[in-house]
Amino acid sequence: MIIYESIKRDFMEDVERGVLINKIYSNFQDKIGRTGKSEINLWQNSLRCMYMVMNDEEIPGDSGIAIEYKIPTSSKRIDFIIFGYKDEVPSAVVVELKQWSEVEKVDGKDGIVRTILSGGMRETPHPSYQVSSYISLIKDFNDAASDDQIGLYPCAFLHNRAKINNDYWIANIKASKESIDILGYAVAFLPELPDVEDMLMEKSKAGCRIRILLGKPESDAVNKRNIEEAKEGSISSRIEISIARLGNLIDNGAIEVKLHDTPLYCSIYRFDNRMLVTPHQYGVRGALAPPIELKRVEKGLFKSYLKHFDSIWDISDGISI
Repeated sequence: MIIYESIKRDFMEDVERGVLINKIYSNFQDKIGRTGKSEINLWQNSLRCMYMVMNDEEIPGDSGIAIEYKIPTSSKRIDFIIFGYKDEVPSAVVVELKQWSEVEKVDGKDGIVRTILSGGMRETPHPSYQVSSYISLIKDFNDAASDDQIGLYPCAFLHNRAKINNDYWIANIKASKESIDILGYAVAFLPELPDVEDMLMEKSKAGCRIRILLGKPESDAVNKRNIEEAKEGSISSRIEISIARLGNLIDNGAIEVKLHDTPLYCSIYRFDNRMLVTPHQYGVRGALAPPIELKRVEKGLFKSYLKHFDSIWDISDGISI
C-alpha cells in the first residue's frame, strides 16, 4: 500500500503549490484512518527537505516517487522511495527520514544509537540499520528484488542535524583502517577536534590513506560561495586557517591535501565503508546543512560519490607547507 505516488515533476509541483500534505493526509485517511497533528508536522518538515534534495537537474523529472509505502506482511512503512534506472537496471533508493537534532553512539551495541525520543534520551535502532532492514523485508516477498533484478539502495537522511557531535567524527576516524577522504571548502571542524593531529598521525602510520580536498581560497567557486554565505564570514579565511592548522600533518606526509576550484553541490566525508554526504543549500553553511549517511553496497550510491571525490581529486592541485 502506498499513501502517495507520483513522479518527481508532479511531486515538486505539489510542494510548490502547497497541496502535497493535504493529498497525503486525505489518502492516509482513506487507506489507514485518521492521524494526529504530530505526524502531519513530520510530513511537512521532512518532505520540505526532500524537495530541496530532489531539486537537482541530474534527477530525471519522470523518476517515480512513493511516500509512506507499507511493506507487505509487515507493519513497517517506508518514508520515501525514489524509482528510476541505474545502468539500465530498475532501481530504487529507499530513504529513512529522521528529524533528530542530535544522536549518540552506544558502546558495545551494534546498530543501536541514543537520541531524544518521548522527552528523553533513549536507545533506538540506527537509521541506517533500520532502512537496511526494510530492504531485507522487501526482498523476502519480492522475487525480482531478491534475485537482484531490481536494485535497492538504502539511505538515511537526518535533515534536522544542526551540527554533528565531535564524538561521531572521532569514532569514525578511530575506526578507519584503510581510507579517510574528505571533500569540502574549509572543513573547519576537522583541525578543531580534540587530539586530531595525534589521531591522524597514528592512522597514517598504521597504513590508512588520508586525503583532504579544500577549496582554493581565491577561486571563483569559493568567491561565489562567499557571496551565498554572506552572513557566515569569509570562507577564504577559514580555508587558510585550516591549511595552517593541518600544516604539521602535511609536512610529515601523514595526510594528503589538495586544493580544488570546483563548484560543490555536496561535501563528502568517507571513512572506509561509511560515508556522510551533505547536500549544499543556498546561503547555508555546510555545518548547518542536513547530512545523508551511506554504506558501501554493490552498485550503490557510495560508489557514485566516491567516484565524484576521485574525479575532483585527480584535477586538483597538490599543496605543501
